[in-house]
Amino acid sequence: MSYSFLFDLVTFATMPLWGLLLVAPTHAVTHRLIHSGLAPGALGVLYIGMLAVGAVSPFGEPGLANVIAMFQHPEIMVLGWVHYLAFDLFVGGWIARDAAARGVSRLWAAPCLVLTWMLGPSGLVVWFALRGLLALRAPAPRTSAG
Repeated sequence: MSYSFLFDLVTFATMPLWGLLLVAPTHAVTHRLIHSGLAPGALGVLYIGMLAVGAVSPFGEPGLANVIAMFQHPEIMVLGWVHYLAFDLFVGGWIARDAAARGVSRLWAAPCLVLTWMLGPSGLVVWFALRGLLALRAPAPRTSAG
């Protein structure tokens, strides 16, 4: 299997998952695939598998020039991409669950999810800011501990 094919496969496989987070964040299928950790975990297993079979070795000397050189290799680029996809999907799932727990409309959470999907940490930061603004208007949700 080529690295180009693997890149396309994981990219297109995660797109419907983001669609679920956007349009059906509390649906049973979303819970089963994303909130359970199944899909982010599967990406994590792929990541570990790529490392375990020795297909890639992302370890090298620290420094910007070395990181740039490392990412010139397609196998390292795909490894990094799988890393991004796994963590961004995990964070998107958390945002969706947090929004549901706080009673925040999907319309408010959706831009944060799209930003997380496309720009990773930007969506998380915007969610934290939105969550803070909304908390000023309403009390925080009660947890089982409090």
